[in-house]
Amino acid sequence: MCPTTTQEQNQNQSLEILAEELRKKLQSTTDPILVFDIGDKDRFKREHIPGSKFTVFDEETVKTLLPQLPIGMDIILVGEDQKYLYDMAKLGREKGTLNIRYLKGGLAAWKWNTKEEEEEPRISSYNLKRQGLDNDSIKQERIFLLDVRTPDEFKGWNIEGSHNIPMAKMPQSLGQIPKNKEIITICPHGNRSSMVTLMLQRLGYNVKTLERGLKSWSSAFEYTSKVFDIINSTLSNPKVRIVQIRRIGKGCISYIIGQEENRQGKEVYNYANNSNNNDDNRKEIIVIDPVFPAEEYIRIANKEFDLSSNNITKVFDTHLHADHVSAARDLASKTNAKLYLSSYEDYLFTKEEETQQQKETEKNVVYYVKMI
Repeated sequence: MCPTTTQEQNQNQSLEILAEELRKKLQSTTDPILVFDIGDKDRFKREHIPGSKFTVFDEETVKTLLPQLPIGMDIILVGEDQKYLYDMAKLGREKGTLNIRYLKGGLAAWKWNTKEEEEEPRISSYNLKRQGLDNDSIKQERIFLLDVRTPDEFKGWNIEGSHNIPMAKMPQSLGQIPKNKEIITICPHGNRSSMVTLMLQRLGYNVKTLERGLKSWSSAFEYTSKVFDIINSTLSNPKVRIVQIRRIGKGCISYIIGQEENRQGKEVYNYANNSNNNDDNRKEIIVIDPVFPAEEYIRIANKEFDLSSNNITKVFDTHLHADHVSAARDLASKTNAKLYLSSYEDYLFTKEEETQQQKETEKNVVYYVKMI
């Protein structure tokens, strides 16, 4: 039951919002608002108030999410259980000093249309690279990158050309966000940015969320592939394919090199199931300076080479990397390849890693080679 004393009733009323008032706020194109559906997730997928975002709202959320939310902006909690809505709104008020209210009567009070879970407008890291960086749309300010992290997070690292407006300061900063450009919202994993996307979309902005946020940007790959002739070769098909792979966010370069094959009737080789047992007849592919995730190199090799007759047999790590963690050992382990490390570098392993390395060398020989 909800509070019954006069003081508690007054407090309860200050936490309430009627369905009609919420509807008017959602229809407004000038007043920013965030609506969090904290009810049943399966029901949310079937139907929910348009413009709301499903969120798990508990004490942990209060600690982590609330400090990021805008002070002074309407934040409305909706769901099935009015008592739970009241408790969470009260907790949010006490801990976050935010203007949090709950829908009086819960979702049963909402008499208007609901909708199924819609696809949030998103853009992948690869497409942002193509549409934003490669054609200078960001430099020429046709695309506005909106980083909604805190200033300290933004200073740590960011996408070049992005603008930092923390989510907590969004309502009073709307004048800094152009309505005549495509807006891409950015945060670490896409959670905060998707909230801002929903808010801006309702206010009439052309806006998308960077899918999976900066985590995706820092690990996404792009690659190009080219075939070269091998001069003075005795091979029946004297051609080599070189695949250059680039990590979009950091610019790290890797290579996959192997003999070009007749690519008709290509099969996908499954290392996990060892689906092709004629390994002795398969030609070798080498990988140079792979980064995580290692599975990407297997995927790209499957696409670019005929892995029914080729095999990743050698993995090279040419140097220690200051800005990323090498995936050479991981890839060599996954593909049963030989691992080659530079003799000029001091590779240090923990005791646990050394034990694992000893186990791996029973099937994978680690070579230390002198790099030219």
